[in-house]
Formats: sequence, C-alpha cells, structure tokens
Amino acid sequence: MALDFLGMPKNSSLRRKTALTADVRRKLLTSARQAMKRAHAPYSKFRVGAAILLTDGKIFSGCNVENASYGMTNCAERTAIFSAVAKLGPKIEIRAVTVVNDHGVPCSPCGACRQVIYEFGPDATIFFQGVDGNPKQAHITELLPEGFRLQ
Repeated sequence: MALDFLGMPKNSSLRRKTALTADVRRKLLTSARQAMKRAHAPYSKFRVGAAILLTDGKIFSGCNVENASYGMTNCAERTAIFSAVAKLGPKIEIRAVTVVNDHGVPCSPCGACRQVIYEFGPDATIFFQGVDGNPKQAHITELLPEGFRLQ
C-alpha cells in the first residue's frame, strides 16, 4: 500500500478511517497555538487559534479577529478555512481541525464555524478542550448533526 508523507494511505477513503499520528496532532496543536498568539482580541481578551489539516496533508492556521462592530468578528476556525480557500481554491477537503484558547477553558467551534467546517469537511475530526479540561475529539456530524451542503 502506497503511503503519503504523513504515513497515511494515499487512497482517500482509507485516509479518513486512519487515525492521525501523534506527530501530526502535535503539528496541528503547535500551529493553532502560534496562530492564537496573533489574535486580535482587544474587546473580549479571549484569544483563539485554529489549525486545519487538509486531506492532501497541508496545514493552515487562523486566529480570531475582533472588530468594534462586534458582529463583524471572525472566528479562528473560519479564518483558517478561508485562508486555505484563498490559497488553494474551493475544492479543499478538511480532514481535521484543532482549536485552542488562551484561557484554558472548554472551546469547541461555534455553530457558524461548525457549518463552515462541514461545508469543506463533512468527514472532519475536531480536536478541542472539553469541559473537564482534557482534550476532546468529535466527528463534525456529532457537533453538527444536521449539517448541509448545496452540492
């Protein structure tokens, strides 16, 4: 069986069923933490970073960017996804998302981010801090059971 540089099977249906290696999860966590440090959060003082892993192995990161018109704020997850689309186009496919924050509190993606994740990764795994302070992971369909795509 042919493997890619992440040590994952090249066949995409097998890739999704293969767990991420500890090294890949560390890379995602490091990227999310670095992005978090660049967040623009002067109003909430709550910095969030996210990193997405595409099925081709590329990683993109993003941070929350607040605005004085608070509804114009953009979450870290969507910033990362939009960066990937801006660079590679709309045919990206998300395999995993990691979310971190600077307060060490539970922080799963918000509803808007869940729908955007589903749009580009209907089989994505999400890694985030759970209520008990321990790392959690969930399939996007657990977080957004009725997600939809207009395709």
